[in-house]
Amino acid sequence: MTHLYFPKIFFDANSFYPPQEKEKIAMTELEKIIYRTEDITLEIPYSVRNELSKAPKWIQTKISQSIYTLPRNLVDEEKKTQREILLLLFGTLQNLKGNQINDAIHIFEAQKYGCRYFVTLDKKHILSKRTDIEKRFNLKIVTPSECLEIVKKLV
Repeated sequence: MTHLYFPKIFFDANSFYPPQEKEKIAMTELEKIIYRTEDITLEIPYSVRNELSKAPKWIQTKISQSIYTLPRNLVDEEKKTQREILLLLFGTLQNLKGNQINDAIHIFEAQKYGCRYFVTLDKKHILSKRTDIEKRFNLKIVTPSECLEIVKKLV
């Protein structure tokens, strides 16, 4: 079945390496659906792409056919949005580590490019703030198993 509109889904790198069995099963199912459904294009924020060097083979294969965002200079409004995301996730702009900044860039990229869903297993920084992120940026933060349920309804 072909859909006129399939929502954009961005994946955080950690969603490809789920430690929980439920999430491993969900990613296996998502893999099957992504491979057989032409409507789904795997889109990878440039900030996630660099984290995927040890991704499973199916992801490496799919990534080679994927659409990537590109790093670019931000205009003032985009810089303001990125700072807002950092504050929402971490409560500060001071003494942030590289992975924390990347988390904010992931969310920024997803909202900037009209993504509807961002799949992650980051409970500490992203999933714990999902309600605030959705309210502010109209971006649903989901786990792989939640994403699977959404995708099953659409294919």
